[in-house]
Amino acid sequence: MISSRSIALAASLFMLAACENPTADPVDPEIEALSSGDGSAMIGHVDAQLRALVQREDLPSLSAAIVRSDGTVEYFSYGTLERGQDAPVKEDTLFQIASLSKLLTGVVTNSLIRSGQLDPDAPATTYLGSVLGAQTNASLDNITTQHLLNHRAGIENEDCSLYSKREEGEAWLDGYSRAQLITDLRELSLPDGGAADFSYSSCGYAVVGLIGEIVSGQTYAELLAARVTTKHDMPDTAVVLNADQQSRLATPYRKDDRQVATQASNMGMGTPGSAVYSSAQDLARLQTAQLAAYREYAATGEETDLILSKRMVKGHREDLRFGTGIIELSNEHGTIYLHDGDADGFASLYAFAPEQDVGIVMLTGSGGDIFVETGLELLTLLMASENAAMKSEGS
Repeated sequence: MISSRSIALAASLFMLAACENPTADPVDPEIEALSSGDGSAMIGHVDAQLRALVQREDLPSLSAAIVRSDGTVEYFSYGTLERGQDAPVKEDTLFQIASLSKLLTGVVTNSLIRSGQLDPDAPATTYLGSVLGAQTNASLDNITTQHLLNHRAGIENEDCSLYSKREEGEAWLDGYSRAQLITDLRELSLPDGGAADFSYSSCGYAVVGLIGEIVSGQTYAELLAARVTTKHDMPDTAVVLNADQQSRLATPYRKDDRQVATQASNMGMGTPGSAVYSSAQDLARLQTAQLAAYREYAATGEETDLILSKRMVKGHREDLRFGTGIIELSNEHGTIYLHDGDADGFASLYAFAPEQDVGIVMLTGSGGDIFVETGLELLTLLMASENAAMKSEGS
């Protein structure tokens, strides 16, 4: 469920690709060839790379989207909803997006902050005290919502019984109630002195989700709908699926044996960090809006709920920084903002480069590090292509 290992590996490969891969050179003839004409050469190359990934890794399903600088979106779909069945994967096929859920929670939380309902720098007990009651945990006075968003609250995944009881490789089907999360918070023991060292924590995002519910008086599902999915035309991004959506859900398969089907997890209050459902179509729509928001922000300084990189902190590596549900990587071509997810039967990648105005979304019914590696390599290629085109126009 935790994707920090994938992120670390992807960061290494991303930096390596930029520094040593000759196809990442913006003046390389191959880049120029892929960048020329109507873009069909680049689309064909992306299709070939994704097909190779599906075949090489025996992926049961893959749904992807490329968001281009001219505002167009290209979709790529491979495999079937279930092995041995005929129903094909499409751009509206649903997947559980695992830790990519944190980016959506980041948008929700940023909306609450910008509307004045939530002070990110107030002690967590400002909001949690109302549900903790007489058994309020004094150590929560030392942390803030911003600490939680930046993975610096000192809360480990094991501090949520959901994650401490979960077995690696197995879907979690038992949910996680508000009462269970509150009990876990009462038993927390946190260090004194405010911000702790960085420690990637899905449990911390469960607490962010709870704080959002408290300040808004809405459930996380209602917050997600009101502040993200309705606003950005994302009808298939949800906490719980209806019958039609369930019929379009890709069957998940174990990443340690891609022939063995498993199940989507029921994470309950852990959903804000681990278990939202979405589709490539929905996420491409969000990414298109987010790229537009970053264009406007660069030009005018005007912020929206989609600007998630205002308050970044260094992660567990020098080349990673973490913001409000978003991760930053940089190389010679520019900056990438992303989040990925790698659960027991699903994996996801959402990454975009504001300077080049391009992005990629990838969802699959099985996981593994190679999935994120391929996505970032393709995005790096798109960035180099846009740089080459801009250089050509300026010459």
